[in-house]
Amino acid sequence: MILKLSSNAKQVNASVDQAVNEFAARGFRSLGVARAEGNGAWQFLGVLPLFDPPRADAKATIATARQMGVEVKMVTGDALAIASETARTSGWARTFSTPRAWATRSAPKPWPWPRRSKAPTATPGVPGAQYHIVDVLQKRGHIVGMTGDGVNDAPALKKADCGIAVSSATDAARAAASIVLTTPGLSVIIDAIKESRKIFQRMNSYAIYRIAETLRVLLFISLAILISTSSR
Repeated sequence: MILKLSSNAKQVNASVDQAVNEFAARGFRSLGVARAEGNGAWQFLGVLPLFDPPRADAKATIATARQMGVEVKMVTGDALAIASETARTSGWARTFSTPRAWATRSAPKPWPWPRRSKAPTATPGVPGAQYHIVDVLQKRGHIVGMTGDGVNDAPALKKADCGIAVSSATDAARAAASIVLTTPGLSVIIDAIKESRKIFQRMNSYAIYRIAETLRVLLFISLAILISTSSR
């Protein structure tokens, strides 16, 4: 957008594209810088790289989630090159889908991957498409949890089976989410999964115990009645 406003765009367009692509390959976002003297035309000066690396615990968190049977996907508005570098540093297999591909994957159409999923691990360039992605996965039988922080994430957080707003989330995202994290990072989600599985296992064990105990009592009473009747 800054380049379009600049009067020297044609002269620097190729160099700017090259710089943006080189920065993106290293995981940097790019910000165009231009300057105008008084009421004069804007002159494009250069590209400012911005680095927003994954958290230090991201790779371990993703690996732990996968070991627990949770399939982790990245949905990002960043360009493909940035998403690829983020996936590499975070331990994702770099298989990508596009917003256009998701747009054709509604429930009635054949799903191109097995139900328990060999779906792409990352979908770059999708600002606003999160809701549709969550909807498609749910219609295919997946239980979907989603994390987000922005206003554009709010519909998808509401739609997901478990919407999780991160600690820095906007008020809209917090209101739409099922869970709001109070500390930075996502590792607490792993703790929540572990604790919920313990609770489920305890409930399951108790249900089995009560059923077995009820059957034992019924069997004991039935035998007692039979023995009492036969002894008369």
